[in-house]
Amino acid sequence: MADSASLTAGLVHAAPAARRAAAMALYSLGGFGAGFIAPRVFGGVLDMTGGISSPVAWTFACGTLGVGCLLGALSALRRPGAAA
Repeated sequence: MADSASLTAGLVHAAPAARRAAAMALYSLGGFGAGFIAPRVFGGVLDMTGGISSPVAWTFACGTLGVGCLLGALSALRRPGAAA
C-alpha cells in the first residue's frame, strides 16, 4: 500500500495517452481481484492443513502469500521488454 501512489503514477506516465483508461482499468482489476482472491486462498489453505490452532497450517497459509508474490514477479520477468 505504501507504494501504490508511485506505481499508479508510473503506470499513468508509461501508458500511451490513448490507452491510459484501459491501463488503469486493468491495474485496478488486478489489484482488487488479488484483494478478493488472496484471503480466500489463505483461509482455504489454513482450513485444509489443520485449522487455526496448527502452527504448520499457518506456515502453509502464509506461504501462499509468498508464492503469490513470486508468481507475480516471475510473470513480470517473462514479459518482453521487462526490466532485468
